Amino acid sequence: MRASGDPYLQHCLETAVLLALIGANSTVVAAGLLHDTLDDAFLTYDYIFGMFGAGVADLVEGVSKLSHLSKLARDNNTASKSVEADRLHTMFLAMADARAVLIKLADRL
Repeated sequence: MRASGDPYLQHCLETAVLLALIGANSTVVAAGLLHDTLDDAFLTYDYIFGMFGAGVADLVEGVSKLSHLSKLARDNNTASKSVEADRLHTMFLAMADARAVLIKLADRL
């Protein structure tokens, strides 16, 4: 169960469905379904790679890295400082696969 009381799988399914509805390909939809597994389900990159391939594993890892960077910004209160927030935003986009950013946006919705 998530902190909200909703079943854990519901959020992952909703993320994947949203990605499918906007026309994302099967790799992105699968990564959307698995996007929280590295952090919350304690699966490894190697396990996801073995089960779903490099494309899905790389995207799941990319979303996880974006989540960690966002958390770091919040923990250091840099997100409230507009110049630093702009720098972090630029850094996120520069270092991330655009598909990982899309998954993270669907996750936040």
